[in-house]
Amino acid sequence: MSRPKHRVWMLGLGFLVFCTMLYFPILFSFRPPMVEWLTMKRDLRYYVSELNDTAIISPIETCLASPDNELLIIVVVCSSIENMAARVAIRATWGSPATYNQSQFRLIFFLGRSENDSSQASIFRESEEYGDIVQEDFIDTYNNLTLKSVMMLLWVGRHCQRARFLLKTDDDTFVHLEALRTALKQRDQPNLLLGSLICGAIPIKDRKSKWYSPSSMYRENVYPNYLSGTAYVVSRDLIRPLFKTALETPFFHLEDIFITGICARKNRIRPQDHIGFSYQRRRMDPCLFRRVITSHRMNPNDMRRMWYQMHHEEGICNVTRKMRLRNYNPQRCFV
Repeated sequence: MSRPKHRVWMLGLGFLVFCTMLYFPILFSFRPPMVEWLTMKRDLRYYVSELNDTAIISPIETCLASPDNELLIIVVVCSSIENMAARVAIRATWGSPATYNQSQFRLIFFLGRSENDSSQASIFRESEEYGDIVQEDFIDTYNNLTLKSVMMLLWVGRHCQRARFLLKTDDDTFVHLEALRTALKQRDQPNLLLGSLICGAIPIKDRKSKWYSPSSMYRENVYPNYLSGTAYVVSRDLIRPLFKTALETPFFHLEDIFITGICARKNRIRPQDHIGFSYQRRRMDPCLFRRVITSHRMNPNDMRRMWYQMHHEEGICNVTRKMRLRNYNPQRCFV
């Protein structure tokens, strides 16, 4: 090979190597992060034991009731370890024991554990001060919400057998407990799953979405009807069947779809919609909040503001039309 041709060939090779070095960082920068549940065992019996009590913190006296007075509702607020401000706001507003009849309601916060020692120490102090925290032995992450809810069913089934209903909710949800009590008196029936119904939802295939659903985990084209995980009610007679079915069903990371959709369908239970529940943020109107059961996406300041307005600002409330309570209606989706 002549020297000029050799020089051209070497320059071309060098340019190719240079471009390749530039390309690979770009290629890997667009690769979605590995999702932890893609590599985990999908048998929940590997993580949840019926025989052993795995709770780190467990105030078992929470659900004690006199023999002649069964507890109406155990409220379980699924909370993240770092969300202490939300827990404090709930204790000061809608979840304060001073504001509801403790013979009918009890409230706990349900947490996983942290790998951070200082965070864990803070949880121990909070538990000692308030006595309303249940902490289970799993890492508290978004992708472990299904594990959290299955452990919640186990804990309630063990320690709150006299509670007629379980309300599962999140720490950014505002709950009007008196409206909930009224609704449950009207829907006092066996096999009750009640909340904000979602129908015809299609699995998301975008790996960057937190709701990503690979075909290897869910093969159907449409999810079964299910209730939004922001707040839903489970009647006492369903707690054990849902728990048992969860242990026999391959793990699916989207908690509300897994519990109130997949496991409910296996038990031939149809989740029911109630217009008082909403997975959306509602208009900040005390007249509206006095009529509904839940509102989502409420930060601690929102909760305090609305609680004050509901109880200290007297005003004339026009009759709120039913259609204005929520801007979606899944009734036509029943199948």
